[in-house]
Amino acid sequence: IIKNVQSPTLDGNETINGVATVKVSGTIDAALVDPVVPKLGEGGGTRPITLWITDVPPAASSNSPAPSGAPAGNGANLVRMVVKKDNGSVDITLSNWGTPVNIPNPTG
Repeated sequence: IIKNVQSPTLDGNETINGVATVKVSGTIDAALVDPVVPKLGEGGGTRPITLWITDVPPAASSNSPAPSGAPAGNGANLVRMVVKKDNGSVDITLSNWGTPVNIPNPTG
């Protein structure tokens, strides 16, 4: 998501849940959002998007997200994403980057 924002603009810095972030706004191809939030890409086109990305020191920054398993601060991690569609929006907040997740089998 981060690397696919079109016409990004820097909108300042904010703290989200105790994490220092850089706020970036732009647009994104609806097809790229649909795998993350099904139906949000329905109808095609582009969607307005705002991202809050961990504010990391320049030496640790890169154009790509932190590698899988990297703790926060070792690269750009997405903290919050707001995507607008029609008269509504979807707001997703993330944390605990790189922490393993175990999803139990619902069938037992």
